[in-house]
Amino acid sequence: MARELDAWQRRDIPIGGTTPQEFIRNHQRRLRYFIERYILEEREEKILSVLDVACNAGIEAFRLHREGYKTRYVGIDANRKAVAIAHKQFSFLGRFYFLAGDALHLPFQDGEFDCILVKDLLEHLEYYTDALAEFARVTRRWLIIGLFIPLGGKDRIVRHPDGYYMNRYGKRAFLGALHDLGFGVSMKTIWRFWAREQVIIGVK
Repeated sequence: MARELDAWQRRDIPIGGTTPQEFIRNHQRRLRYFIERYILEEREEKILSVLDVACNAGIEAFRLHREGYKTRYVGIDANRKAVAIAHKQFSFLGRFYFLAGDALHLPFQDGEFDCILVKDLLEHLEYYTDALAEFARVTRRWLIIGLFIPLGGKDRIVRHPDGYYMNRYGKRAFLGALHDLGFGVSMKTIWRFWAREQVIIGVK
């Protein structure tokens, strides 16, 4: 049976904007800039392929390309309207591709990407364990997670009447799950005015 679309997928205009101007001015630009700098960092083993899970309308594709990333990028999102906008707006980027799909059943081979990037998604899922396992399967080395609801003392599972979740996860269990999947983990707190966001980087 097909899963009923939640409020995020029913939106005509995806949250986060649809144009380069909106992507540049995005309110999470400090967090995004930190992630982009990490992906583009000069290191002995470079990140040459990125799978952006919950890519929305192509914001990170545009921003990464603008910062100098020119190798393989694939964006996947359950919102087909957002993916269609990304196709239309950013087909000129070359080795950048977009497709509609489910974060819990990624249509890729084991270890196909150097890096999985996932932002503002895990808090909206029923829980995170299946998603993390799928990300660990598809990434060869790096997993970058952006959380707009920082990890806390224990899980707080909240389902909105429209069908999506707004969860806060317990720090110990969440980081323990990443460790069990084979990742060494580091964390960075990003402040946006009064709001606190987190970037969690897992490396196999």
